[in-house]
Amino acid sequence: MAETSSSCGASVEMALGRGDFKGAATIVQEALRAVSYDGRKSFFTQLCTALLRRARTDNGAPGVAKAGELLWTMPEFRTSSSAASSMSGETLLLASVLATAYMTMHNYEKVLVFDCELLQSPAFFTYDGLTATERLACVARILAASRMTSGTRYVDSAVHKGTPLYYGLAKSCERLDVAAQRQRDAVMCTYLFELACYRQQQKDYLRAFQSLLALYERNKQPEALCRAALTALCIRASEGVRQAALQDVLHRSSSLVLPSLYAYLQQAYNQQLFRAADTAALLTAAEAYVAEDALRNALREHNILLLAKTFDCVYWRSLCVHMDDASITEEELYDLLVEMVLGQRLSVAIHQDTGFIEFGEDEAGVGQRVAADADVFNRIAKTTAVIAAARPDLLS
Repeated sequence: MAETSSSCGASVEMALGRGDFKGAATIVQEALRAVSYDGRKSFFTQLCTALLRRARTDNGAPGVAKAGELLWTMPEFRTSSSAASSMSGETLLLASVLATAYMTMHNYEKVLVFDCELLQSPAFFTYDGLTATERLACVARILAASRMTSGTRYVDSAVHKGTPLYYGLAKSCERLDVAAQRQRDAVMCTYLFELACYRQQQKDYLRAFQSLLALYERNKQPEALCRAALTALCIRASEGVRQAALQDVLHRSSSLVLPSLYAYLQQAYNQQLFRAADTAALLTAAEAYVAEDALRNALREHNILLLAKTFDCVYWRSLCVHMDDASITEEELYDLLVEMVLGQRLSVAIHQDTGFIEFGEDEAGVGQRVAADADVFNRIAKTTAVIAAARPDLLS
């Protein structure tokens, strides 16, 4: 059987090498007819392993895709029903080969066609011809292809199935040869990156940060830590969670590892205000990594939380001056404050008729602090007098 597989593989390689895609498909078809039923699985597993190696190369992927498409339509690769729910083992392996080839070719629509056949099959977890690495690679490709095509149909299912696969591989003690271990590491890193991108799209910056930090622990690439740092700045779950994330990054980095970010991370961790120049520098650094509006609002929220500890009551324009934020509008400021209140990150009363903002004593006091109308009026009047004396232009 090994001799048959080796001979067939060599013949297929030669056919693909000379551009005879139909001939390569015919060779596989005839070889399958020649082997016994019990030998089909072993034969096709070895063949697909060879095709996968070729499918991952720029030169080999187009040929594998053309030959694979021809095989896909042949009855030998289907059971009595062609529905995805009854796909044969050979078809699952062929779907994986085709999706890999199309991923190399950046044909993301085709990737989704074949990988979704694989992902939706009841045999996705049970067919032992597929390795755990190949299953996780399928998940990673679906996440990547969905991101590139703005598709959402299969993403949740991929994330759900990818979680146990990743942790299973992370805990595995299986000994692999150098090439197999390298491929497993590459698949795990790709999965972590794509999962982080998915979490960012969901505005779940805490879990996106966790994925990126795990990615850095695996590949030790400064870019991964840079992405993790910028994502940590976007976390708005709570100040304590954000501080812990920043500490995780600072513990792993230095001004040499993150030259353009390290000082700003320290600034955030040490609870210092971000000036306009700081914000502009961070937004420039984050241009390719996180959404600009997400980071901008997170930095604004950082400043508001610090200023809320200083002021009991402040006019909205005065607050913007202290934030060194000339571009924020009154509506944007109020929307951000409302979002912070709803997220229970800040206790604040907004007096839109006068333009004044009254901060509560602390975050724990949300919904518990009740002030009489007279108290509010006196507080606003006192603050207005101070602003009028120092900066009358703010009240114009």
